[in-house]
Amino acid sequence: MGEGCHRVHNCSQRSKWKIRAGTWNVGTPTGRLREIVGVMERRRIDFLCVQEARWKGSGTREMGNGYKLYYSGSREGRNGAGIIVNNNWKKKVVEVKRVNDRLLKIPIIIEDKVTNIIAAYAPQVGCQEQEKELFGQEFEAVIREEERLIIGADMNGRVGKRRDGYKEVHGGHGFGIRSEDGDYILETAQSFELACMKTWFQKLDK
Repeated sequence: MGEGCHRVHNCSQRSKWKIRAGTWNVGTPTGRLREIVGVMERRRIDFLCVQEARWKGSGTREMGNGYKLYYSGSREGRNGAGIIVNNNWKKKVVEVKRVNDRLLKIPIIIEDKVTNIIAAYAPQVGCQEQEKELFGQEFEAVIREEERLIIGADMNGRVGKRRDGYKEVHGGHGFGIRSEDGDYILETAQSFELACMKTWFQKLDK
């Protein structure tokens, strides 16, 4: 979850779709749209959840080459969450549910069933506890009501290298020491039968 989370029931059944989803804290993408689209094309990404877009207001935006951005922001141009969908999936978007400037969901038809793509951007270290608690409540309310979902989020926490107590949701390929917010990420993933996908893949040495 802070690193990308996934839950789709009956996933053991053979699927005719191969879906690629990603998450990226883009930090004000103005002037970088071509770069973002280029990355999605090279990596063949179907859905990209973006955080910290910092655009004012909410809406949609064509990004070129068939890619479309659905975003949810604020009047002040702070925070911001969005989902970029490639041309193959745009017509399968059912609706856009903007919770606030940190949380956005689009239900989309995959294999004749609704799968919910969720973009989330948690409050940073140093934000007031009240703000963190409110985000947690809203985030959990969104994922609680859905069966099939993919989450791309910057949860502003570190789950760490050790997977003790969380082997069902932590793949063992994290790094560093788990932070306090990392505990929340793992506990939430465990409660809702999610998996922190980034921890299930070995990183390449640079």
